[in-house]
Amino acid sequence: MNQEAETKATSEEFQKKLLRFPLPLGREPIDLAEWPVVTLAHVPIRDRLVIENVLGADADGSGIPQGWELALRNLAVGAPIAGDQDIYVAIMAFLHETDFNVNERVLRITRADICRVLDWQPNLKRYLRIQDALSRFRNVTYKGRNIFKDPETGQRYGYIEFGFIDSFGFSDRPPKRKKGARQPELPLSYVRIADEFLILCRHANLKLIDLDFYRSLSRPETRWLYRFLDKNLYKRTEYRIGLWKLRRKQGLLANRDPKYIKRDHEPRLEELKGKGFLRDWRFEKSSDPEDRWQLWVAKDPAFGLRRLARRSYGPTPQGAPKRAAGERIGPPEGHQEAGAPEADLVAYFESTFHGVAGVPASKSELGKAADLLRRCDGDVARARFCIDWTRKEAERTNFLIQNFGGLLSNNYPERALSDVKRCEQGRADAAAEERVRLIHARYQNWKNAEIEARWNALSPEDQERRVGIATAELRKSQGDRLSYWQKDAVARHAHHSAKLQLAEGLCSFEDWRAKNLDQDDVGASTEAPQ
Repeated sequence: MNQEAETKATSEEFQKKLLRFPLPLGREPIDLAEWPVVTLAHVPIRDRLVIENVLGADADGSGIPQGWELALRNLAVGAPIAGDQDIYVAIMAFLHETDFNVNERVLRITRADICRVLDWQPNLKRYLRIQDALSRFRNVTYKGRNIFKDPETGQRYGYIEFGFIDSFGFSDRPPKRKKGARQPELPLSYVRIADEFLILCRHANLKLIDLDFYRSLSRPETRWLYRFLDKNLYKRTEYRIGLWKLRRKQGLLANRDPKYIKRDHEPRLEELKGKGFLRDWRFEKSSDPEDRWQLWVAKDPAFGLRRLARRSYGPTPQGAPKRAAGERIGPPEGHQEAGAPEADLVAYFESTFHGVAGVPASKSELGKAADLLRRCDGDVARARFCIDWTRKEAERTNFLIQNFGGLLSNNYPERALSDVKRCEQGRADAAAEERVRLIHARYQNWKNAEIEARWNALSPEDQERRVGIATAELRKSQGDRLSYWQKDAVARHAHHSAKLQLAEGLCSFEDWRAKNLDQDDVGASTEAPQ
C-alpha cells in the first residue's frame, strides 16, 4: 500500500514539474546542434541525405572519417523541414524538465503543451503542423559515424543509429468508458521517445537552449543558426566556417554558389547581431581551394552574462551586481584617469578585441601601452592602427590574443608600421596619379574647346564637305559591315571624325603642360576640371 501511494505521489510530482510554463531553458546533445536534426528546406526532402567530413589526423597520421546520414523509412513522408526544429526544441525542453528520466519513455503532453512552450496560440493549424513534424521525425533514422563523444572517456562512438520519436498520439476529447473499465496502457495524448535517443542524451555532452532568446527570433533558419553558433562559440570569442561546409551542416547539398549562400545568411546574421548574440560578422576569403569563402563571427560577451543570470529561472537583474564584502571599489593601483594616451590605447584594445568598454587598465597593461607608444614615436593614431592591423592579422593566422601584451608579440608593431609606410607610399602614388589625371582632363577640355572653336569657324558648306569625306572613309574601312549600322550612328561617327581632323597642329599634352602649368601649379591643380 505504501509503495503504491509513493508511486502515485511521484507520478503527480513528475506531471506537475513537466507542465510548468513558461519553460525558460532546454537541453540537447551538443553534437545535435552541429549536425542537422532537420534540414533547412521548406519542402520535405524525399531522398537519403549523406554528409561526410574528415577530422584531424589520428595516431597513424591518416584522417578520421566522419559522416552523418538521414535515412528515410518512407520516401513519401520525407525528412524533417526547417519549421520542424521548433517541435524538436519543445520536446527537448520537456526532456530537460524531467532530467531525461522519463517513465517508459512516454511524455504525457498534449499539442497545447507544445504550443505553450513555443509561445504559440493553440489552434487547428498549429496542431496539424505539430502532427506533421512528429510524423517526419518518426520517419527518419539518424546514422552517425565518429560524431558523438563519450564525456567521461573522450572516445568517439565509431558508428551509431538511432531514432527520435517512436510513436505519438493526440486526442481532442476523452472517450466514454464504462464504470470500472481498465485504463489503456498509453495516455490519451503522448509522445514516446526512442530508447536509443534517451540513452544518448543521458551519456552525451549537453548544451543549454535559451528558450527566451530562441522564441524571440523570427525565422526557423535564424533559430537554427543560433543553435549552431551557440555550440561553436562555447568558450570562444570568434569562429570561422566555410560557406559550403555551413551549407552542408544545414542539410542542403544543392546550390553551392557563395553569392547565394551569402545573400541567404545576411538577414539571419543581422538579426542575431541586432538581438545582442553576435558582436560582429563578415564574409571573407578562405585559403581552402574547395571552399573559397568563409563566415567569421564574433560573439557579444554580454550575451553569456545575461543567459547565466537567467539560469536560476529568476528575472534578469536590472541593477548593478552586488560586491563581495571587503571588495575594493576604488580604481586599481597604477590606474590612470581616462584621457591619458596609455589608458585610451588599453580601452581601445578592449573594445576592438573583446567588444567591452569601461574596463580599467592595470599597471602592467599601461606599461605595455607605453611601450607600444614608444615604438610608434608617441603617435597615438599610429598605435591605434597597430591595434587594428594586429587584430586582422591575428584573425587571418588564427592566433588568439587575450591581453594587451599579445600585441607586442610576433613583431606585430614593427610589421604594422611597415605596412603603414607602404600604405602612405601607396596613397602618395595614388595622389600623384590623381593629379596627373586631373591635369590630363584639363588638357582634354582645352583641346575639345579648341576643336569646337575651329569647327564653328568653318562655313556650313565646308562642314558638310568634311563630313562627306569622313563618311566615305568610314564606308571604305567598314565595307559591307556598315549596312548593319543605324543611320544616326553613321552620322555621329562621321561628324566626330571630321572634327578630329581639325586637331592637327594643336600642341601635345607635354607641351601644353609645360606651357600652361608651372611646377608649383601641379599640386594646386587637383580640383576637378570645369
